[in-house]
Amino acid sequence: MGDINETNFLDLFAGTGNIGIEAISRGCSSVYFVESSSIHCNIIKENLILTGFEKKGKVIRKMVKKGLFKVFKENGFHFDIIFADPPYEVGIVQKILDTIDFDILADGGIYVLQHSIRENAGNKAKKEVRIGDTLLSFYGRKDL
Repeated sequence: MGDINETNFLDLFAGTGNIGIEAISRGCSSVYFVESSSIHCNIIKENLILTGFEKKGKVIRKMVKKGLFKVFKENGFHFDIIFADPPYEVGIVQKILDTIDFDILADGGIYVLQHSIRENAGNKAKKEVRIGDTLLSFYGRKDL
């Protein structure tokens, strides 16, 4: 993940929280986990306790949609890294790009979208990395 010391990380579609917890273990100062499933939110909370990272992680049970970002924006939150791993091949990759309010991405911050190679995420990514059938698309604030 490179140098992420003292960064603020937003983990969208967090699932069990493994990406965000890994980010904390590598030095992130805070991670906000956004997940709509109550079962997964409880798993994230348990994993934060098991790893001793409960003070650095905040779990938010919400759908990823416009209203979610309003709260961050109104409270002056800026994230150095936004990571999104939406469900594969259900037709929401472009919708997610259109939904996220990139004003919450810090200057110099990076947005990473993990998706199937069979899904179109536009052509604005400044970098793409293919891992099997998965594509990581990297965007900066100016790319969006």
